[in-house]
Amino acid sequence: MSSVSLDLAYPFARLPFAASAVIIGLLSALYLAYQWALPKPLPGIPYNQDALKTILGDAAELQQIKKAGGRPRAWINLQTARHNSPLVQAFLAPLSKPILILSDFRESQDILLRRGKEFDRGPRHLENFSGVIPWHHICMSTSNPQFKANRELVKDLMTPHFLNTVSGPEIYSNAQNFIELWKLKAQLAGGRPFKAEDDLHTMTFDIIKVVALGEGDNQSMTVLYTDLVRSTVSKSQDAPGALDEPFAFPENKPNVDLRAHIAQQEAVGAAATQPFPGLFHKINNRKSAMKEVYAAKFSMLDRQVSLGTKRMEAGAEVKSALDYMIQRELASAKKADRAPVFNSPSMYDELYGYIGAGHETSSTTLQWGLKHLAADQRVQNILRASLRAAYAEAVSEERQPTFAEIIKTQVPYLDAVVEEILRVSGPVRTLFRSATVDTTILGHHIPKGTQIFLPVTGPSFTAPAFPIEESLRSPSSQSHKKTMRGTWDESNAADFVPERWLQLGEHGGTHAFDSQAGPMLAFSLGIRGCFGRRLAYLQLRILMTLIVWNFEFGSLPEELNSFDAVDSLTTKPIKCFVRLAEAQ
Repeated sequence: MSSVSLDLAYPFARLPFAASAVIIGLLSALYLAYQWALPKPLPGIPYNQDALKTILGDAAELQQIKKAGGRPRAWINLQTARHNSPLVQAFLAPLSKPILILSDFRESQDILLRRGKEFDRGPRHLENFSGVIPWHHICMSTSNPQFKANRELVKDLMTPHFLNTVSGPEIYSNAQNFIELWKLKAQLAGGRPFKAEDDLHTMTFDIIKVVALGEGDNQSMTVLYTDLVRSTVSKSQDAPGALDEPFAFPENKPNVDLRAHIAQQEAVGAAATQPFPGLFHKINNRKSAMKEVYAAKFSMLDRQVSLGTKRMEAGAEVKSALDYMIQRELASAKKADRAPVFNSPSMYDELYGYIGAGHETSSTTLQWGLKHLAADQRVQNILRASLRAAYAEAVSEERQPTFAEIIKTQVPYLDAVVEEILRVSGPVRTLFRSATVDTTILGHHIPKGTQIFLPVTGPSFTAPAFPIEESLRSPSSQSHKKTMRGTWDESNAADFVPERWLQLGEHGGTHAFDSQAGPMLAFSLGIRGCFGRRLAYLQLRILMTLIVWNFEFGSLPEELNSFDAVDSLTTKPIKCFVRLAEAQ
């Protein structure tokens, strides 16, 4: 072998022995460190083989999806189908344990409802929110003593008394403002479609803000925008072939409070797809734009809490969530023999979280709901006829149903439509838990600290369930088999069919709504189930009643009727347009 070949084959041969040994040692250490850093799968659970070839794990594929404009959250929910298994594992961040994805309603229900000592809210989920509202109970583990204290602070807000005397009337009143806006737009658009999401987003913020804080010092953005449309837009002159062209109304610009709120919601949504959500928030919160957002947030809360304490001192009637929380803090302070604190981090974050949860989820659900009604004229017509039949007196008197009538009257088909919207197109598509002890899922050993993702769409929800041997299920799941919800006809599980929630009444009479008809986890379950569930149902019931009572939703051209989604804090439609005519 020539000296040249020797040099190429043995690059360290001409170096001093000590130097060669150091370099070889460093390279060996780097190689061993790289091997150590590669993902380590749990035995027996399917995973993507390519994820083991890089320290990024599946994050490498997720980065490519994000660059291409795709949806990382959708990737997560597709993994069980990809591996044809109800339980798979994925590697979402370097140097981290695998996360598990469980797509099975029965086991998910069991974990949420009966296995609270084994599973709690996962740290990744807590980090998603803690960068924005760290003192809200959603950011706390169930074992955290502050969790119980925070829930005590807000426990009055979901009582029937508060919902029916404060929340409901405000929802109804603000809905009237919205109906007026859309009647004006329907007249001006002349049968042409127009963009709807901003109007819905603004209206639901108007509602939840006044329910949370009281009348305060801000006028309804929906009312202000209606005045703007009325003063700046002339009636449409339809041109041949232009009926499907969207009518362009002035932009419905958010005020400073809503802008700040949107920025924080977007920050939570962005954190959810980051390898390290907590680190993302630390960096993002240092940006000057986010500092301005937080300044606006605390300015609003300071102002509203000051107004709330003045109302209390004046002996005014309790008319908001803030008023109830002030009373609750007064009672707690008296019991503990201390001075009340109305501007505590817990007070502020619980208030702001209440606004956020009640706003974004309701807005998103309404957007999906109106899209489904426009796409399925059969369902829309049955729903409107059901409302007309239920409120026959309102029909005869040529008026809308009153708030009192809405909360006292059962309309099974309305309940079925709302439930089906939440099932097929719920605003939250995945729930999160973490193993607090070594445990098992479907016969597999799950180490303490393993995070579990629970999709609420896909197999066993909107697609056929995976076959699972009964012996692999948890003991509590097996023992409650006879008390399970019903199951869907798997041949149409993905379709929008409200009738699946209805059953014949006694003796074959009128159809009755059955909330247990089949798999659904839109609000989660157990002690960590959605705190605002009752408010959400009340709001959707009132708004869907009044909107469908007043408007017919015409079919839309294909390019405006896409059901493609985008992920932020919630999963919402990319496009939400409506073509309105006043209902006859």
